[in-house]
Amino acid sequence: MTQESAMKGMLKTLLKGGNIGISDIVSVLFEDMEERTMNKIIIPEPFPRKKRGDWAIWLPQKYSSDGKRHQITGSTAEEAITNFKASIVIPEGGITVEKYMQYVLLTYIYKNVDNTTYDRYEGAYITHVKGREFGEMQLCDVTGDYLTKWMKQFTTGEKYQKQTAAHLSVVIKETFLRAEQNGLITKNISEYMTISYRNCSKGTQFKEVFTVEELQKIELVIENAWEGSLIRKVEKKRKPQKRLYHYSPIFMLMSCTGMRLGEIVGLKKENIDRDNMLIYIDSQCVEEYERDEEGHRLGKVRKITEPKTATSIRSIPLSENALYWIDELERRQNEIGIKSEFILANRNGLRPRKSNIYDMWEKLLEDAEVEYRPTHKLRKTFITLAIQGGMEVSDVAKIVGHKDVTTTLNTYFKPVTDREKQHKNAKIIDGVFNKKPKHNIVKFG
Repeated sequence: MTQESAMKGMLKTLLKGGNIGISDIVSVLFEDMEERTMNKIIIPEPFPRKKRGDWAIWLPQKYSSDGKRHQITGSTAEEAITNFKASIVIPEGGITVEKYMQYVLLTYIYKNVDNTTYDRYEGAYITHVKGREFGEMQLCDVTGDYLTKWMKQFTTGEKYQKQTAAHLSVVIKETFLRAEQNGLITKNISEYMTISYRNCSKGTQFKEVFTVEELQKIELVIENAWEGSLIRKVEKKRKPQKRLYHYSPIFMLMSCTGMRLGEIVGLKKENIDRDNMLIYIDSQCVEEYERDEEGHRLGKVRKITEPKTATSIRSIPLSENALYWIDELERRQNEIGIKSEFILANRNGLRPRKSNIYDMWEKLLEDAEVEYRPTHKLRKTFITLAIQGGMEVSDVAKIVGHKDVTTTLNTYFKPVTDREKQHKNAKIIDGVFNKKPKHNIVKFG
């Protein structure tokens, strides 16, 4: 017995037993059709036909089988509604890729992945599908060959990186899989889509780590900008200003602890255990879209969440160097009258936006005359110098919150190939670890 025949037999039994009525079956089928086709059908109010002693509803031409407006009748108002539901016909090819992809995002992907990942999937849809030629195509008109050709624009040339193509691929495959399951198309044509990531743009190639000399330059700018002895290249004709870059010590803190930027932004003063010389990391600050109950964007907000992974909840050694920069952050807050429970706070006592931090970082590197690299490279720098300085890889992995030491070695550790520099850095690390910091010395934990 097939599943279909078994289902029919069960429905017949329920009907004969009076457990359900025809109207119940029609209502279930109607709701299923609404869900599958994403058409919210408004049912008009039935009206009585006194001369005929029945009730009627007008069926719009767009929902009728012959494309004409009809009256649907029933002996009661409820029966007229049931007959109306049974008469509805959704024209084939009425669903576009854009419309169904948004439905799939909100129904099958939202809340089944973390918020940051969902933001990326939705962003790929908004940027590359919504309102575009592909998005306006009918689902039933898309072929595997078309998808393959369409995806090539994201996998060749210098415009897009691999992650753009990867995010689109996930959403496209889920869209056509669900379309097949819901009977909107006969085949999941995304199975015939071919994607090669070999020729994707690698994006801007930054140097992997900072040298000790570069960190010394950055440190000098951090100190001089606050004390008022920094002469900026763009402002040579002006008098030096004091108290610039007031929370810039976080960059040195990143370089001597390996913490992620979001972890430092989420760090409270109560997380610093001076007695046991430990930093407790149990949260991070993320920026994501706030959404309504259905998953639609309301606006971007900052939230405190658990760290990236379970192993990211950790305690790390509070070295003298890290303590120095934490104290420097608090000293600066006190000098300009900032009262805050956070290690990192803007002049209003609140956590700064990451965009503001990135702007400060870019200006800081410009003043230090150091080639730009993202702040995450400070984390890689800590790992590299710590390992080259003799720290056990397993210990480094625990400090930075990696579950597997292979991640630490293969992704983050970037050995210096110049032997002379290796020797020089190793000597510096040996002398600096667990050493109380002094001015003009790079501070590592």
